[in-house]
Amino acid sequence: MRNLNYLIFIGFFLMATLLPHLSGSDKPLEFVVFGDCHFNDIDNPDSTILKKIVEEINRKNPDAEFAVNLGDIVVVEKNPVAYDKAIENYLKVIKNLKIPVYHVPGNHDMTNNEQIRKIYENKIGPLYYSVKKNNTLLIFLNSECLDESQIKWLRNQLEKPAKTKIVFIHKPVFPVSPVIPVYSNASDIKIPTQLRKILEEKNVDAVFSGHEHLFYMRKYGKILQVISGGAGAWLLPAPEGGKSMFHYCIVRVEDKKISVEANRINNGDKEKR
Repeated sequence: MRNLNYLIFIGFFLMATLLPHLSGSDKPLEFVVFGDCHFNDIDNPDSTILKKIVEEINRKNPDAEFAVNLGDIVVVEKNPVAYDKAIENYLKVIKNLKIPVYHVPGNHDMTNNEQIRKIYENKIGPLYYSVKKNNTLLIFLNSECLDESQIKWLRNQLEKPAKTKIVFIHKPVFPVSPVIPVYSNASDIKIPTQLRKILEEKNVDAVFSGHEHLFYMRKYGKILQVISGGAGAWLLPAPEGGKSMFHYCIVRVEDKKISVEANRINNGDKEKR
């Protein structure tokens, strides 16, 4: 009987130890991110950079499970007809990507126009949402309307159990570029302060953003911020340690360790160095 109990104990121990790994919940996660495509509504949009990004991801990153577009898909946000055409131009290019794409809305993707918002939701997707991949919680926010409803939703989402928590948002929580004002008025300035506090309290591991047209990566306390805004818009000078370049990022998550590699896309004289 003692031997039988011992064998039963060993069996339960092995199941508890191995089952999470066998189920794939702790397997490494790889994905790609890019932002600021800035498509317009003309028939032949300047989509060179995004086309190259799609081609390179398909060729170089076969293990990537999904892609994330960090916002500013379009740059014609005033007119619903032009906006709709720009979205269609973007979709024609991104459909060639062999993996699914998650999106967050940028400032050029969102206006107070209800018709434009509906076009975005119908053709791109919801304004904010969350996804669980392996043991990683992925949260996608709408930086253009961070109202109390979304903040409450964010707090609730971050209560979910996950080994790693990553947030995607268009405007950086920690802006770095002096060229583009990220939060320009008094009410806007409260947004990053509030977000920083929530992300710190809820032990968020990383936040990915666009808006600033450059690549920059830095750790702020325990939070890794990655700015990736090089998918087609004009480039901005990068602060020390960053790069002014067209690019996308390859992200690997394994046992709470997050590694990020920026893959440069060359485009002749359009690129500023």
